[in-house]
Amino acid sequence: MYLNEDKKIITSACVFGCSGFELTKDEEELFKSVNPLGFILFSRNIKSPSQLHELISSLRSCVMHNSFIFIDQEGGSVQRLTEPYWRKCPPFSIFGKIFEKDQVLGTKSLQINLKLISSELVELGIDVNCSPCLDIPRDHSSKVIDDRAFSQNKNTVTSLARPSCLSFIYNGIVPVIKHVPGHGACLVDSHKELPVVNISISDIKEFDCLPFKSVSDLPVMAMTAHALFPQLDKDNPVTLSKDLINRIIRGHINFKGLLISDDICMNALKGTYSRRATNSIKAGCDVVLHCSGDMYQMEEIASVIPTISQQALKSIEQLDNYRGNFNAEIDKDSLKYELSEILDKFGF
Repeated sequence: MYLNEDKKIITSACVFGCSGFELTKDEEELFKSVNPLGFILFSRNIKSPSQLHELISSLRSCVMHNSFIFIDQEGGSVQRLTEPYWRKCPPFSIFGKIFEKDQVLGTKSLQINLKLISSELVELGIDVNCSPCLDIPRDHSSKVIDDRAFSQNKNTVTSLARPSCLSFIYNGIVPVIKHVPGHGACLVDSHKELPVVNISISDIKEFDCLPFKSVSDLPVMAMTAHALFPQLDKDNPVTLSKDLINRIIRGHINFKGLLISDDICMNALKGTYSRRATNSIKAGCDVVLHCSGDMYQMEEIASVIPTISQQALKSIEQLDNYRGNFNAEIDKDSLKYELSEILDKFGF
């Protein structure tokens, strides 16, 4: 339930992390009082399938609704579920390279890979994947995106954006498209410092925005880029820019769904955590993401974070129709074999 008995929204506009393999008493008490929309998992939270099942159950028991459980399971360098319990997934760049040689097999191999990822997540009770990364890197870009992107070719990324989102949706996972309106031209890693992207408005609209625009009608979440685009807003990075969110993300891209900030712990943002959270919401983010699991920071955010807006609630209720609905019986071994055959064919 997102509403109380008086039909008032009681779910807070935040997603929190936790510190370890199991919840502490302090974390339980905080989460029960805040009632965050969801929780995000990292490697520090994952030891085994049984332990992870238990942690997810504990997280959900802390809130008064069917909490969204987030994870970053892209493949390649960004993969929280790892061997020996889970499959090593190829990075997106491999599927982009295959697609550029054979569009049918490129798309098919991507869909098989994402179906396997989805089944692994749904089995654990995870229903939101912070993927696909739809950024378009340049030759001189920061390596933080690198092979997480499908390609440097805008047509390849745009062509694979929709089948990647639909693969997740059809298999019970809510995708998070990232990082709107594009992190590809950033010269530095926003985890470490604020990227300043000196490209024209036309480049942003006609290049970086294309993949996001192609999936804006789908039931997905979108994650903002912690990047400063002086041609659009000389003072505020995307996450904190009301003008940029309204004009580009909601306007040009025409994204109407749930907009979530990238992790507000990242060094691209400055100021107190309460100010970062408040300014993200004021700018137009529906939900604030805080990943570190630091109790003091979460308490600071909890003191100022509002409840989910009425408009955001409509998007959340739509997403509820898709998450966790992985009903098809699949032969994982056959899918893995088919995927490996395609990868081998192209030298991967």
